[in-house]
Order: sequence, then structure tokens, then C-alpha cells
Amino acid sequence: MTARRQQDRAQHILLLGASGVSGLAFIQEHLSIPDTEPTKPYLTLYIRGSGRSKLTPVLASATNNDTPANKIRIVEGGLTDANAIRTALSADGNFPKVTVVISVLGAYMSFYYFLTRTKPTPISDAMNSTIIPAMREMDIKRIFVLSTPSAFPVPGESKRKSWGWYFSSLIPIVAVPQANAEMKGIAHAIMDNSSSSLERK
Repeated sequence: MTARRQQDRAQHILLLGASGVSGLAFIQEHLSIPDTEPTKPYLTLYIRGSGRSKLTPVLASATNNDTPANKIRIVEGGLTDANAIRTALSADGNFPKVTVVISVLGAYMSFYYFLTRTKPTPISDAMNSTIIPAMREMDIKRIFVLSTPSAFPVPGESKRKSWGWYFSSLIPIVAVPQANAEMKGIAHAIMDNSSSSLERK
């Protein structure tokens, strides 16, 4: 099999939220796989420009350990930047098209939102307006997202929840209303778009 055919059949992950705590842990796990391992996936890190400095120590450490990150590329852009999202999903001379999107994006705790009880949801809004439409346009059907338990029942699941679980899931609604709304919105974005063209995980 030629190198080009091997590349075309390789797995390629787009990681959203790459410069956060979970994203950095994911990158380190990826880097622990030897580059000589034929099943090692390609990895595209999607970050804001301000997040690049957080990636430098992780990638430099990998290079110093004789594990060059030659299956990693970085694309900078915002979540609503449709062109940057398409670039991150696309193939180039060294990388095949993305086969799966993994999002470890999450809301940040905010005392302001706690006091005002306002609930902006920029991440879930971007899922609906930019990320999922770009995936659909490029026929990318697999996405894994970070979410959180919620007191909002999914049809068919409410009968399987214990009362203890239910009341525990009410805590985020009271303590971190914006973060809860954001994470619930992310879950809904995936569920609402999964029936036709995306695999829900």
C-alpha cells in the first residue's frame, strides 16, 4: 500500500478545546503513542491564538523525548469562524481529511453569571451555527463531546434515574446556571443534529 493510500485511510482527529486542561491531557496521551505505530491517528489542534503558548511546553517536551510530533498540526480560529473550521476539517498535503471530531470545550465558572443569572451559550451556539454544519458539508459523521449530568430528562431515560441522582443534578442549575445551560445546550446540539447525519456518542 502506498504512503498516500495509507494516509487516506488513516484516522484523523480534530480536537476542539486543545489548550484547556482536558485538551492538554489528550495531547499528552496522543504523544505517548510512538510515531512508528501505523494506527496512530493524525491530530489537528483547533485553538484561539492566545492558546498557542499553552501548547508549546507539551509539544516541546515531546520533541525532547525523541517523539517528534509529526502527526500534529495546529489551526487557529474562533468557534464561529466557518472558514477556519473548514480548514481544520480538511485534508492538506500531509494530513487526510478529519474522520472524527472530539470536543473537550466546557464552560468556565463565573461569579458574574452567578449573580446576574444570565446564561449565554457561545459553545453550543457555535455547535449549531458553525461546527456541525461544516461537518455535514464535508460528510464527517462522528463527534464526541464533553457534557455533564443534567436534571433535564432525555426521553426514555427519566424512569431510570434515582431520586439521589436527580437531586444531585439540580446542584449545577442553582450554583452555576450559565455553565449548566452551556453544557446542556451542547448535549442538545448533538442530539438534535444526530438523527440524520451525525453519529451520537
